[in-house]
Order: sequence, then structure tokens, then C-alpha cells
Amino acid sequence: MHHDMRDYVGVIISVVICTRNRCALLEDALRSLVQQTCERDRYEIIVVDNASSDSTKEIFEKFLSFPNLFYIREEKLGLSYARNRGYRIAKGEYVAYMDDDARAESGWIRNILAFISRHPDIVAFGGPYRGYSLVQIPKWFKRSYGSWTLGDQERPVQRHEWISGTNMIFKRSLLERLGGFDIKLGMSGNRLSYGEETGLLLKIKANNDPIFYVPDVIMDHLIPEYKLKLKWQLKSNYIRGFSSLETFGFKKQPVRQCFMTLYACLKGFIRFFFCRKPYLKTRILESFSEFVWHLGLTVRMCRG
Repeated sequence: MHHDMRDYVGVIISVVICTRNRCALLEDALRSLVQQTCERDRYEIIVVDNASSDSTKEIFEKFLSFPNLFYIREEKLGLSYARNRGYRIAKGEYVAYMDDDARAESGWIRNILAFISRHPDIVAFGGPYRGYSLVQIPKWFKRSYGSWTLGDQERPVQRHEWISGTNMIFKRSLLERLGGFDIKLGMSGNRLSYGEETGLLLKIKANNDPIFYVPDVIMDHLIPEYKLKLKWQLKSNYIRGFSSLETFGFKKQPVRQCFMTLYACLKGFIRFFFCRKPYLKTRILESFSEFVWHLGLTVRMCRG
């Protein structure tokens, strides 16, 4: 790990970036963090390298002039392992997670600090992200597919709302108390999986701790070319459904779930028939996303 002396004072926020074999994207993420419009001694940046085989370490070393910058390698493959390693070495009172393909708006840290000063009792909060792409976004692909927001009002999230995994902040003491992220859930290497963020948020909600949405804590998030394809969007919904058995702790009721999937399929065809969207791919995605989610859950339940 870079910098052995970690007993400095003043750090309030530990920003954790977990990365694996995406060194070109990591450089943009780090640049956005070292250029924040607030005092550098208020935050630290921790890069958790999840067993990369590319130039991740070399990219990290480009930013060594930033005083509170740290690198650690986590050999156990999985985003949850990496995220947990990050909060365990963090020195800040708060741990902020961002993806390696995101860029923090210049006032991101400053706005986090402002929220903390207004609500020192809130243990979990997060903000919106805006999608951007390095290639032309096709006409059928709505901007809302690659962005996320709960509006422009600061407020607690409701029962069926969540904060986004690429822009979420927790009190470190909360992560320590709850044991962080479930290592059975979430991405692992190239295996697409979800649920570790939702699983943690469910634990927080079960404890009746409010989770806040903060609209001015803003992140830009890359929409890579492969996510601009209808097939990937549908596959992502399928995997979300597949992962939800463990995430939400649903009872295994395969027969009932089969009927729900058939019902969602029927609703999808009705939606598709009445949908007036000009692009066929938009109509397919908006009509059948719910069905594909249910299909994923059905397959998971029937696998035993």
C-alpha cells in the first residue's frame, strides 16, 4: 500500500473505487477525484485492485502527488470482497463508493460534506448519476436507461426505492456493524450478477435507519457500447431477476412464480400492442422487461 503513515487527521470521507482490468477508465475516475473543489485533507482515495492483470497499478501511480491516495490488492475475486476490503482499511468516518467507470462532478465531495453537516445522524445516503457514452447513443436508447435519479428533492427514500451502487455513502461504523456486503452476491470477475447493494440496503431498512437521496451529490457514469444493445438490456433484467431470490430472500414457490411469469408475459404483449413508441427496440424493452425479470427469478427457483 502506498503511504505507510496513515495517522493524519482531518479525513472525513474515504472514497473507495473497486476496479478490475479497466485501467483506462480508472484514470478518468481518479482524475475527477483529485480535482475536487474542496480541501484535499478532508478525503482520501482508496483503489482496491480486484486481481487485475492489466496496468491498473501503473495508472494509480500517475496520481501519487495526491497526498491521501492508497492502493491495495484484493486477490479474492468479487466486487463484494473488494468493497469490504475498502471499508476495512478506510480512515474516514464515511465511506463513499464509486465505480471505476464513473466520474465525480467537481463539487461531489463538497456536497457530501455539506449534507453530512446538515444531517450528521444519517447513516446512508446517495445521489443521482447521469449517463454518458464514448460512442454515439442510438436513437431508440432513451437517456433514462443509462441514468438514474429520484428527482430534485432531498428526501428519505421510500420503501421500494434504493440508492445507486455507483454513488452511495455510508457511515463506516454502520458497515462494520452490518459486516459490509454479502460475498455471495454481486459481480465476480466477468460473471454478471447483482444484489449485494440491495442486500445491504435491506439490512439498513430492517433496522429502521433512514436512507437519504441527495440530488446535488452527482456522478457521471459511462454507458459502454455493449450496454447500448437491446440484448444486453434484456439480459441485465434477466440476471436481476435471477439474483433476486437471494437478495430479497423470497420463498421458493416455483409453481406460483411460473404463473406470475406467464401473467407478466401476457401483460408484455398487451403493452407491446398498445405501445406508441416510434422505435421497435424501445417498445420491446419497455414491454417485456418485467417478463424477463420474472423469467430470471423462475429459472433460479426451479434450479433448486
